Amino acid sequence: RPLTTLMPPATIGYKAYDAYPAGPNGNIEKAKELLAGRTPELVLGAADDAEGQETATQLKSNLEKAGFKITVRNIPTDAKLDETKKKDNPWDLYIDQWAADWPSGAAILPVLFDGRSIKAEGNSNTSYFNDDSLNAEFDRVLALDPAAQVSEWGKLDERIMREYAPAVPLYVDVAHFVHGSKVGGLFVSSVFGWPSFVNAYVKQ
Repeated sequence: RPLTTLMPPATIGYKAYDAYPAGPNGNIEKAKELLAGRTPELVLGAADDAEGQETATQLKSNLEKAGFKITVRNIPTDAKLDETKKKDNPWDLYIDQWAADWPSGAAILPVLFDGRSIKAEGNSNTSYFNDDSLNAEFDRVLALDPAAQVSEWGKLDERIMREYAPAVPLYVDVAHFVHGSKVGGLFVSSVFGWPSFVNAYVKQ
């Protein structure tokens, strides 16, 4: 489903907000107004598989309606993850995704936006964003008791987008899991977001 925040709704501490409201289909006229006649030329790196190409086609079309000039350059799917994690990669835009190790802002915001973690390659901070005041905020919040961190992550999420917008949230994957009525002990793990079969059994 469409997303306007950096943290998905299932995250502990999630705060709903829309820093740049444009409706469900975008606001082309407002985008043109902000560009003020300029036609920025950007290179979009896209995986060469079906999903990557479909997403790139949509992004190119929508951005060009607003006045951008987009050149799509394909990246071999099996190399995309490594290539976009290199600090000096050759693309202006590319699709990235993140699945947190546990449902907390601590496993999302500092991992993706603390600039002190940036290295030559193998980066999780693939926007290569680095701001001293924000890095200090990460330290402050992480030093709090976990319960006290909860509301702070939502505030920080909104601050990052309103003041810096280092990334453009697009969507969050939503999965529906179905099982038969004779299966017991099955539940969706709040940690992994996937069915846990540890206690699964067949009902007699």
